[in-house]
Amino acid sequence: MNRLILSLLFFIVRTIAFGQNCKCDSTFQIVKHHIETNYAGWFDKTKQFDKAKFLEITNEVTLNTKVISNDSLCHKEIKKYVNYFQDGHLHLNLNRPKFQVTNNNKPIVIEKIGISETEMLTYFKSLKQLDKVEGIWENNNYKIGIIKSKANPNIFNGIIISSKNENWMAGEVKLVAEKNKSNSYKLKFITGDKAETIENSIVFFKNILDAQDLILSRVFPVSNDLVSIDDYTLETDPTNPKLSFPKKDIALWTFPNLYPQNMDVVKLLLKKNKSKLETTKNWIIDLRGNEGGDVRVGNLLLPYLYTKPIVWSNEFSRLSEDNFNKWFSTYIKDYYETLSKEKQQQLDSVFAVTKTHFGQFGNWDNENKIADTITFEKKMKTPEKVVLLIDKNTFSSGELFTILARQSDKVIVMGEKTTGCIDYGNVMTYKTNCSSISLSLPSSRNNWLDQGISIDRDKVQPDIYIPKNIKNWVDYSYNKMKEQTKKNGR
Repeated sequence: MNRLILSLLFFIVRTIAFGQNCKCDSTFQIVKHHIETNYAGWFDKTKQFDKAKFLEITNEVTLNTKVISNDSLCHKEIKKYVNYFQDGHLHLNLNRPKFQVTNNNKPIVIEKIGISETEMLTYFKSLKQLDKVEGIWENNNYKIGIIKSKANPNIFNGIIISSKNENWMAGEVKLVAEKNKSNSYKLKFITGDKAETIENSIVFFKNILDAQDLILSRVFPVSNDLVSIDDYTLETDPTNPKLSFPKKDIALWTFPNLYPQNMDVVKLLLKKNKSKLETTKNWIIDLRGNEGGDVRVGNLLLPYLYTKPIVWSNEFSRLSEDNFNKWFSTYIKDYYETLSKEKQQQLDSVFAVTKTHFGQFGNWDNENKIADTITFEKKMKTPEKVVLLIDKNTFSSGELFTILARQSDKVIVMGEKTTGCIDYGNVMTYKTNCSSISLSLPSSRNNWLDQGISIDRDKVQPDIYIPKNIKNWVDYSYNKMKEQTKKNGR
């Protein structure tokens, strides 16, 4: 579900050195321009700066970039300027490929083997023992028969039986598995668009064949101990949220992040465990090390936590031409193109007003509400008590979810102070004149700053600090909940 598709990362490797049009001093001027005109924290930060020191850093980087011709050194030098703003959402990126492939422009030749599913089954049933990679496998897109090659007993061809992907036809060889002397396996498969070949090692678990970017479930021979691909990836993908029940009266949620792609994971966990969650009195939501993402992923739990209206302080965007164009192309363009001309004109009228406010802060739709209020129709009886665990590595949207959730009377926040990186958000990434260097910057500013509140400065503070000598925070927080229950006579 959350497997990284390596084929998206494979691309023609660019040279490490700059091209003729990639001058480091020009790159710095582009970065400087974007920070000055598009970064939501520009005005606040520059008011706080030691102006003489900031001017010194700016002049130093300006001079040094004039004599740099290597992208790594250029990135390092410009980063001095970027880091001076001390904003965890403001990043200068060095975009080196994680994988290198040789692009020889030769088309991938797809082998065809004329064998039907019935013939495969007849062959498999004739064998005393199948190799563990042999059999009929499937996932949501393909049904594949993996059968030993006649030419080499350590080579196994994965032949398409049926495919929902129109690029692939029955009889085509999509993958080849190779058995090594150590009885381990490598699997080489062709991507769905037939553009790339990817090679990974294979892990077998019950009825699952896991090649990282391709996961299959065995259909034949039938396994006695079955697990679905969804359940398998839920358990094995380290970026997924997890839900467990370590004791009969406790539900433990673990959120390593709030990545938007995990929205469906959380919905699935809520659906699968609905009856159990509704009878479990105590919850622990572990946000330690949470890398942020989209707070709406965490907000899926709010109906269970809700006791009274939740105030959500809004953010205003820095309205600039660059930020508008980036926002429109990323979030609005595809939707806009599906609209009738009349509805497009209505949106055009809204955006025309927005453009008159370039240089100011506000919302793209011109509805500049300071805050929103979250309400639900009913209060859930369970959980009765909830602990949110936070630490110094709880970051960004993990912090915002804590701020929202702790407004419930059920919730106690335990742990230590968070990172402090949420005053400025809605990150946009801008290219520079060099393909290897880009700038990510927050485009919006939270309205709580106007009330003298700064989470970046003060962090999110727990209600109860967990002593440094405590190793098991989950047990500690559970015991604290039990103590409070006894005090309340429940």
